[in-house]
Amino acid sequence: MNPPIQAPTTPTESEAVTCGPSSPRRCRRSSSWPIIQLPSVITGFTSLVGAANPFLAMFMIGVGLEVGLPKHRLSTAVRGLITRYLFSITISTLVWFFLPYAHQVKVVVILVLFAPIAAMVPGFTSEVDGHVGTATFMNSVTILIAIVAMPTLYLVLSAYM
Repeated sequence: MNPPIQAPTTPTESEAVTCGPSSPRRCRRSSSWPIIQLPSVITGFTSLVGAANPFLAMFMIGVGLEVGLPKHRLSTAVRGLITRYLFSITISTLVWFFLPYAHQVKVVVILVLFAPIAAMVPGFTSEVDGHVGTATFMNSVTILIAIVAMPTLYLVLSAYM
C-alpha cells in the first residue's frame, strides 16, 4: 500500500522565495513545491496548435465580418447595441466610483465591459434558431467599435493613475 499523498505546505520563513540584488542567486525556489514538466510530445503538439490560433482567429473574423443587414433587421440590431453600450456605460460608472479595488483592476474591468461580442455568439444563435445574420452583424459592429473604444478608454483611464 502506498503512503498517502500530502498536499504541499506553505513555505516557511527559511524556505521563502527571495529575489533581489542582495540575494546570492536571482531567485531561490522553495523545495516543497513540485515542478511539473510535460513530455516534449505534448508541448510540441500544443505549440504547433497554438501557433495556428492567431491565423484561425483572424480568418474567422474575416469570414464573419458582415456589415450589411436588411432594414427590418437593422432596428433590432441597433436596439441591441444601444442596450449593450448603455449597460456597459452604467456598469463602468459604478465600477469606477464604487469598486474598492486598485486602479488597474478597475481599468481592466471597464475594458472587458467594452470588449466585442464573443465570436461564437452567431453559432449559439443558430443553435436556438435565431437570426444568424443579425448576430453576425452585431458581432462585426462591436469589433469595429472596440477597435476604437478600448484603446481610447485605456488612454483616458490611465491618465488618472
